[in-house]
Amino acid sequence: MRKSAVSDGSSNSRRVLQAAKQVFIRDGAAVFSARRVAKEVGLSLRSVQHYYPTTELLLAAVVDLVVEEFESAFEALSQKLPFSAEARFLGVVEILLAANWHQDTRRVFYGLYELSCYRSFAAKLMDRMYTRHAHYLAVLVGAARPNLSEKRCRELAIVIAAMLDGTMIFTAPGKDRLISKKDLSNAVRSSVLALLDAPEAD
Repeated sequence: MRKSAVSDGSSNSRRVLQAAKQVFIRDGAAVFSARRVAKEVGLSLRSVQHYYPTTELLLAAVVDLVVEEFESAFEALSQKLPFSAEARFLGVVEILLAANWHQDTRRVFYGLYELSCYRSFAAKLMDRMYTRHAHYLAVLVGAARPNLSEKRCRELAIVIAAMLDGTMIFTAPGKDRLISKKDLSNAVRSSVLALLDAPEAD
């Protein structure tokens, strides 16, 4: 697993990165800055900039941290699941879907989506993140359905990623949800399996 952007592995660097994630979640993308992170972690702005020279690099490191946290969860899951490629794929789908019910997850991704509409560096971060994410899903799809072409695996990975992230719309807090957590999980699982087994177009 590669290290987060501009991280030297020191305890202060990790503290800054965790604080940056909390600031992004709590305060939102619009006001995220190295100065706010410095205040949060109790260091000078210069100290934060020693590890992450620009706010853009700091945000890139936060995105890497979030991705790595998901990948660590996938790795932990892989130690518990049987060797069935389909079971492993569906396990990853469940992790991603379950994460959407956590409001911190929603805040991170909605914040990044919003920022990417106005800032080119954020759009590049999103492109990098989803390229990595789609590749990971495509590998899982290919293992679960070895008969599919590489092109089809990539297409399905993109559609499945979009489906999973789209479910965040329906996971906002509140009692009067359009669909329950269980029903949404069952619907996504059924839809994903249907996609995997749909005939591949010529």
